[in-house]
Amino acid sequence: MTHYEILGVSVKATDLEIKQAYRRLVKMYHPDRNKSQEAAQRIAQINEAYDVLSDPQKRWAYDNRLYSQFELPEDPREAARREYRAKKAREAKVAAAKNIAREKLILKIAGWVSLPLVVVAFIIILDDWLPVRTYKETAKVGWQERRGDKRRSHGQLVSFMETQHFEFPVPTEIHLTYDYYDNPEVITIEASPIFKKVKRLSMIRDGAVTFWDDPYELYSSSIPWHYLLFLSAFFTAVRKEYTLVNYALCFLPFLLGSIIFVFYFL
Repeated sequence: MTHYEILGVSVKATDLEIKQAYRRLVKMYHPDRNKSQEAAQRIAQINEAYDVLSDPQKRWAYDNRLYSQFELPEDPREAARREYRAKKAREAKVAAAKNIAREKLILKIAGWVSLPLVVVAFIIILDDWLPVRTYKETAKVGWQERRGDKRRSHGQLVSFMETQHFEFPVPTEIHLTYDYYDNPEVITIEASPIFKKVKRLSMIRDGAVTFWDDPYELYSSSIPWHYLLFLSAFFTAVRKEYTLVNYALCFLPFLLGSIIFVFYFL
């Protein structure tokens, strides 16, 4: 029998419960009241049990020895809660593994798709840096459009001209004074060599040369979009190791590519 069984208390009994059980048993088996041989043996066991369980250090050592020999029955509710937590942990681990596998696949695909973007960005950079080509053409038609916030200010009135190969905005004064039909003036157009994006225009009037810039938005923007596209696409293409940072940055080339597409083709 264990000391707890001798005193008739549970293993979780408090000091007060142990003391009360001890006093009750002592009164029952004290030699002055009970002269039997069994009572003498019982009172010895009771005293020994109380001596151990009433001392915190002795009780702790006794419990360690007791638990190593006997496995106490577990509360079914605690077992159910433990199993539920373990199940949720397993499910979370499986979901995290699937998510990482999916992100690794996306990163790998992004690396391969970024290779054409590297080439495109490099070609656009070349188109920006190579010497311009000069064209001499006359305008066929001119018109005006409203651009900008049309809800508040009805937009800005912008003048446009169209030649044999180009279409570009011009100062309103040039558009209004240009003779489109009888004697069209020659316009010198400086354009990029690959994609033929207009960079500068000039025209001789009254013996003087009038220049005006028609800066292509991508090349003249304060933000170097084409350089950012090249760098981001290059690093996405060469990065092999999966990290959260690499995964987050793998979407950047496609965002920049969309911005450049709007600048370049729309």
